[in-house]
Amino acid sequence: MTPKATLGALPVDALREPVIAHWHNGGCLLQSPPGSGKTTRLPLWLLDVDNRETILLLPRRLPVQLAAQRLAEQLGEAVGEQVGYSLRHDTQRSAKTRLTVITYGAFLRRLQQDPELTGVGTVILDEFHERGLDQDVSLTLLHSCRDLFRPDLRLLVMSATLSMSQLEQALRLPTVESDGQLHPLTESYHSPGRSDADALLVELVAKARTDWPGHVLVFLPGLAEIERIRQRLPTAWPSCVVHSQVPQDDLHGHLQNAEPTVILSTNLAESSVTLPGVRAVVDSGLERYAEIDPATGLTELKTRRISKSSARQRAGRAARLGPGHCYRLWSHTEQDGLAPDQPPEIAQADLTSLVLMLADWGLERSDAFWLTPPTAGRWQSAVQQLIQWQALDAHQQLTDHGRRLIRLGLEPALAHLVVTGHSAGHGSDAAWLGALLSQQTAWPDASDDGFAQAVRHADRTLKREARLLAQRLGCDLSNSARLLPEPVLINALSHRLMHCDAQGRARLANGAAVQNFDAASDWQLLLHGRNRNGEVEIQQALPVAASTVRDALPEHSDIALASANDHSRFVRRRWLGPFLIDVQPTRADASEQRQAWQHWLADQPLSNWPKADVLTERLDRYRFASQLLDDWPAPPSAADLAHTVEPWLTGIQQLQQLDSLAVFDAWVGYDRAEALNRLCPKQWQAPSGRRCALHYEPDQERVTAALKLQEAFGLAQTPTLLDGRQPLTLALQAPNGRVLAQVNDLPHFWHNIYPEIRKEMRGRYNRHPWPEDPMQALATAATNRQLRHQGNSTS
Repeated sequence: MTPKATLGALPVDALREPVIAHWHNGGCLLQSPPGSGKTTRLPLWLLDVDNRETILLLPRRLPVQLAAQRLAEQLGEAVGEQVGYSLRHDTQRSAKTRLTVITYGAFLRRLQQDPELTGVGTVILDEFHERGLDQDVSLTLLHSCRDLFRPDLRLLVMSATLSMSQLEQALRLPTVESDGQLHPLTESYHSPGRSDADALLVELVAKARTDWPGHVLVFLPGLAEIERIRQRLPTAWPSCVVHSQVPQDDLHGHLQNAEPTVILSTNLAESSVTLPGVRAVVDSGLERYAEIDPATGLTELKTRRISKSSARQRAGRAARLGPGHCYRLWSHTEQDGLAPDQPPEIAQADLTSLVLMLADWGLERSDAFWLTPPTAGRWQSAVQQLIQWQALDAHQQLTDHGRRLIRLGLEPALAHLVVTGHSAGHGSDAAWLGALLSQQTAWPDASDDGFAQAVRHADRTLKREARLLAQRLGCDLSNSARLLPEPVLINALSHRLMHCDAQGRARLANGAAVQNFDAASDWQLLLHGRNRNGEVEIQQALPVAASTVRDALPEHSDIALASANDHSRFVRRRWLGPFLIDVQPTRADASEQRQAWQHWLADQPLSNWPKADVLTERLDRYRFASQLLDDWPAPPSAADLAHTVEPWLTGIQQLQQLDSLAVFDAWVGYDRAEALNRLCPKQWQAPSGRRCALHYEPDQERVTAALKLQEAFGLAQTPTLLDGRQPLTLALQAPNGRVLAQVNDLPHFWHNIYPEIRKEMRGRYNRHPWPEDPMQALATAATNRQLRHQGNSTS
């Protein structure tokens, strides 16, 4: 449906014909600068060519609402007619809606309920450069949806800054690019150094207000910084806040009619819909991100430098309606040092929700399409956690309990609590508890009465969340609530159980140290807290009875080393679940010694194992080979080798006698060990005849041989390893051993670099050969005098 409002031309308008042409063939990738109009213009084109529903995906709630409003305005309609949006607790759609704007998280829930996307013709994945976990998972499941059910489903992937080459290759979709920015954009750099960064930022805002009439958009990492800067602004300057916790009532309309305003925002305003009237951007260069501990479900908010792509996105907000300027609170040098992009969230996130979703789809890690595959270690940790919660069975298949977790739409740890409480006959109480914890609402005090009081004084948002959870559980919601019984709480929240030992050291179930533990009770359940520098800071905790904990957790004992540095003395440890309760010295028999040694080895990095120097050298070579050979398994962990070590422990009197290399070689196997020696040898023979040790660096994907430059004379092509898969880097040295060049392209080196080195070195080391044509010279480590005595000479 053609927009009814009179609209100015935008750079993205020039792409309509190629985008629609590619849409007819399945879709495309669209790269267009910030502010070019792709979010609020392109989706409307599809209303003219497809009667089916189009879904536009955006990363956050506020941009969803703003985008829907702007799209509807262009049609001369209210939101909820042809253009609608759908969010948790907030949906504006009707029978006439053909374009739905939605967050990636809400889309995943819809996809789980309707895997075939009935009635949907196109899905647009916008702002894909952010590479949040929900974004990568949406692409994974959409790829599966097209393969299994909907080969006719069109995909459009849009970004202002993402490099499209990887996506183009993975999705086999063509790329369409916009020519450029609509208006000129200038930038300036202002590093605060050791001075007051807040004062400098306010000065730059003042300069922007003078030099660039219009609104000034200020990017800050979080609400605390926003409030701090707002206190320092002159009271005569109008200001507003853009933050997920601050209600936004028609922000777009307000700014259109407001006098020049200072807009204090997090990265919410970085992408999607452009705020009107912005002519200048002041960028702190910082952003806040949430890191979730998979063992506790606690979120730690961390601050980091933005990436270059984010810096471009932020600056582009200033040149949407006319020439603009971006003031950056860092130096040119710091700009050069910014990472091109932030790492995809899938590489460092808690994966329990991802594993649960893919299990619901019947997909395994090896079967799914990944733009960036999740690491095997993080995946397996998530699988083990879900098995412990009985959301997956031993064969990693989804259980009925797992299906109920998915249906709730909470993060898995909280969903497990709510479903466990419901299964124990306390559905309404569980719904209230899940709502309070998911909204991070503190209670008046951590007790049954405090919980009941928090429920009685619940606000509208909390009541709405509790009603939704009760509805999905299939139970009635009471207006009052009591805490779940302690055994149910401990069973469901065992990962949040804390214990303080006799020495006053408090630990969480995963072993993390705990701050602010109330010594009035030895056992407590963490209700609210946060990770801080590897420790857990308690904000609210619920005392539980020690007798209930003893009944709920299994007790066991084992033998361990008395000290990490003494392998001959032993202790007997008594455990209650994951908590160490008691330690007593003991005399260990031979079997118990082997058990203690085996446990110690499993907990140590392989670099701490006996005779680790030879083991590390072999392990580096194996790691290198396994990275390039698809049919070789990943290197073993210490736990993997410890699992097989017992035969080598039998008969030795001290742990230092263990032949760690023999344990590793047995794990590798004879045939693969032979192949390793052939493909990744310990030495390489230089043209001079000397055998040079090879240094393997798996993390750098590099193998290096150090030799005198003269020893490489006559070597025309770069040597390779692993049957030609890996070039060998030659560290070519001067006669004094200093590295002159690290070379992995010998033809380029001899033709372009060697002549310059020869000019410099020939006079300094005139006792050594520096021939004009190294290809015709004898490879040697000898001096000119030694060569003459041998009957050879070179210039």
